[in-house]
Amino acid sequence: MAESELDQVITREKFEHLRGQSITVPQAAQLYGIRADTFRTWVKRGYIRLLKEGYGAEMDSADVAYCVAVYQSHGGGRGKRIFDENGQPYQLKHTEWAGYQRERRKTKKT
Repeated sequence: MAESELDQVITREKFEHLRGQSITVPQAAQLYGIRADTFRTWVKRGYIRLLKEGYGAEMDSADVAYCVAVYQSHGGGRGKRIFDENGQPYQLKHTEWAGYQRERRKTKKT
């Protein structure tokens, strides 16, 4: 799938049926297999809304599911940029150049 098609495939509307349901950080980490710190960062940056703040904070399941879907579509992993400054899936600005560089790195390793 081309990255330019990503935002058309994964939309927040697809997860609206989960809106208002709560999930804690430890529950989300266990359910999705993603580090709890990742969810906390997404909350801090405003990608995930909190339904309950403080000890035992509860996140909105719809936002969690959306962020996880975007994260997984980018291949997950630490240090990868998956959201832009507006909370939308990050898209490379120069995809042809990025593809060229990726192929070039592969040939250097072999």
